[in-house]
Amino acid sequence: MPQILIIDSGWGGLLITERLITQLQDLKKGSVVQYVNLAPSHEQGYNQMSSRHVQVQTFDHALHAVVARYQPTIILLACNSLAALLPRVQFKFDQKIIWSVIEEGAKHIAAQLQQDSDAVAVIFSTETTANEGIYPNMLQAFGIAKERVISVACQGLASCISAGDSATIQAKIDEAMQRTAQKLTDFNQSKHAHTICGLLACTHYAAAKSFFKETAKKYFDDQMKVLDIQYHLDKYHLDKAFKGQHDKVSVSLSGKYQINEVEQKTWKTLLWQSNTLQHALDTMQVIEDLF
Repeated sequence: MPQILIIDSGWGGLLITERLITQLQDLKKGSVVQYVNLAPSHEQGYNQMSSRHVQVQTFDHALHAVVARYQPTIILLACNSLAALLPRVQFKFDQKIIWSVIEEGAKHIAAQLQQDSDAVAVIFSTETTANEGIYPNMLQAFGIAKERVISVACQGLASCISAGDSATIQAKIDEAMQRTAQKLTDFNQSKHAHTICGLLACTHYAAAKSFFKETAKKYFDDQMKVLDIQYHLDKYHLDKAFKGQHDKVSVSLSGKYQINEVEQKTWKTLLWQSNTLQHALDTMQVIEDLF
């Protein structure tokens, strides 16, 4: 059974998995990692579902099924959209150690805004994450006024990144930056903010960080800092969960459908430095009754 279960609704969390492998090896916390894609099908991800009710029901059912199947020690939620829905599910995590990408993202952006009282945050995310309003709410808990946080949903961008469609990726990011400029004007923020902190609040978006930076410069010169979520699992939790001193980390991938050739090529190119993940992509397990 895996010690770490990484949950995603696609493949963007593989970028977080790559960082996790490095951290585990550096700390000599050898472990078995299971990465699970909880998207029901290639055609229908959570952002394409008909209602929030359907999203929550599907996610809750999938959580029960995969945790029962794999019995992990630690659960890492590597998807902003699913993490945004987490407060709505009935599933109880009991004593399992949970790490959520949104918690890490909120801490990261809060630190930036606390250092600069004139800075504002722009949260680039999926529709689900934006609609739940979870980042403004979590940042408010850090003492950041909601007026300093602007949400910009990038519809369909994650799918374009997986497909490696550079022209469409660039077009969608350009359109998102146009809306960002308008929102900053509407909120009367652009004249007062010395710094705009643009958080890439979808794990897929880190793969297009260079596009975001180029487009941000086009619209805002050097005013916008483009930030992705830096993964780091607390060493205390790792020490609590794992005993022994060895650095062998194995990773397996599973999902209800096979990753297609185009997506596999995209992610293998992005993860070219990780032999472990290259092998995992080649040997992915399809489990049609996963949930």
